[in-house]
Amino acid sequence: MTSPEPSTHAPTVPPDTRMRRFRGKLFVANDGDAVELNEVGEFIFTRIDGTRTIAQIADLVATEYDIEAHEAIADICDFLAELATIGAVKTS
Repeated sequence: MTSPEPSTHAPTVPPDTRMRRFRGKLFVANDGDAVELNEVGEFIFTRIDGTRTIAQIADLVATEYDIEAHEAIADICDFLAELATIGAVKTS
């Protein structure tokens, strides 16, 4: 799988992706598979709106968590790939 271009690609959440908060944790699910999001995962996931690019989300993550934007981009791409395997996000 080719990684999306961070500066131009805006990931989306399919309409059939479900979110549920349980005991303070956010879970996202699609097609019967679910993933529990940690604090950073929730921060990223809740900013996926189909208009923000990966680079823009990375800038928000970098500011919020005091890390370099290039590190945030790499982590976000890995995170999106994981969510894409269950159909919770679209990266292309």
